[in-house]
Amino acid sequence: MSFDFFVERFVAGWPAPFSRVPVDEVFGPFVVKRDEFCWTLRYPDGGGAFCYVKDSPEITGFTLNRPGGVAIYNSVFEVLRRTPTVAHWGECAAADPSIIPDLPPEMIEALGAPLIVKSGQELFDYVTRPMSYTKTPRES
Repeated sequence: MSFDFFVERFVAGWPAPFSRVPVDEVFGPFVVKRDEFCWTLRYPDGGGAFCYVKDSPEITGFTLNRPGGVAIYNSVFEVLRRTPTVAHWGECAAADPSIIPDLPPEMIEALGAPLIVKSGQELFDYVTRPMSYTKTPRES
């Protein structure tokens, strides 16, 4: 089964650029294949993903296809911690609550307010649990 996981930045409800440097630094050691639009990531725990990211100094986000294993969520958390971004997949999570006012209202209406996560393990646990379908603010 395919699963897509998105990490994006928003300002005033619209996609906004951020430096790709933290994404390169965090995922770089785990890239086993890189082309213009896709990186193949592999982690020592056997997990990995396909990372679709624009080849540009600034990006508005990236997509992970088929993310698996706790280690990749540790990397995602590190990106969330270092950038003003939100992760979403059917629900959403962020490391910094200050980004919430910039999210599109439609996103919060559809997915609920982001859970504020404090680790990659917490993000992994949140993503892999059954969806709650609640649309109220959440904090871990």
